[in-house]
Amino acid sequence: MTDEIIIGQEIYLKSETLYREDAQHRRLPMDGKVVYIHPENRFYSVEFDVHGYKIRESFFFSGRQGVM
Repeated sequence: MTDEIIIGQEIYLKSETLYREDAQHRRLPMDGKVVYIHPENRFYSVEFDVHGYKIRESFFFSGRQGVM
């Protein structure tokens, strides 16, 4: 695996679909938890807690193989 990510890991990153902004309207990273890793390490899913709701988003590993 190219990234050292494990299930249950707390992670801090910028979401593509969810975001919070600072005063200058710049996107800020959010806290989440890794809840799934594809068996062939193609992507991983992170769960964010947003206003009491659990929302998940998937991310590709950096340096992954394959064609998009």
